[in-house]
Amino acid sequence: MELSERIIATLEAEGCSSVYEETLGAYATSSLHTALTPIVLVVTDGSIEVTFDNSPHIFEPGNRLDVPANTSYSIIAGKAGCNYVVGEF
Repeated sequence: MELSERIIATLEAEGCSSVYEETLGAYATSSLHTALTPIVLVVTDGSIEVTFDNSPHIFEPGNRLDVPANTSYSIIAGKAGCNYVVGEF
């Protein structure tokens, strides 16, 4: 079983109501999001820089970020792009 399949199974077992994969190309950005409910981001390939609480954090394959409800964040993919799994509670 590959990493993304294991992560998806884990997040579903934890009770996420929605679990899906996202892909961003090299240096692609996502707009500022506000998590209305708790979410989980887990990188499966490449890297991302997630900025929250006005501080950037780098995440690589296997790294998990639990985002509390009502938290704003933005994402920038690394030089090789990235794949990550999102779990929404």
